[in-house]
Amino acid sequence: MKFVSKNNNLTVVLMPGIPAQPLSGTPARAGLYVRFKQGSAEITDEKIIDMLKNHPAFNADFICVEDNASDPFMDTRRDIEPTHVMSEMKYGHLESTKASTKKVKLTPEIRKVVDSIAMEKVKELLPGMVEAALKQINEKAKAAVKNDSEKDEK
Repeated sequence: MKFVSKNNNLTVVLMPGIPAQPLSGTPARAGLYVRFKQGSAEITDEKIIDMLKNHPAFNADFICVEDNASDPFMDTRRDIEPTHVMSEMKYGHLESTKASTKKVKLTPEIRKVVDSIAMEKVKELLPGMVEAALKQINEKAKAAVKNDSEKDEK
């Protein structure tokens, strides 16, 4: 089952780990944690799925989605790494500054507008492109027939 988080690196504590206490004879108990990588976690164990569904943060910090469903938090989730700015120093002076590229995230509304504009442009340009392609194919075919007829004459 697929769980999706609002945060990229959410860690959900299902059962906290307990250190050993040698004086009282209590053994150590390992904790049970679920780590969301890039905002999602694939869980196959039914026991863990039930524990996640009963967790207080369920439907608040993370939700359960169908395996093929899209991620509803994909557009609002921030990257793990911040943008880096690197300054190159030479002989004690600033030579150049380079910044890592920042990914532009489009909201679903803006993406829908961009897609509609692109479809209108494709519908406008497609007939002319098809005609030009057909002309090129015809010219190449005529040139090939002409070359074949010239070879036959020789």
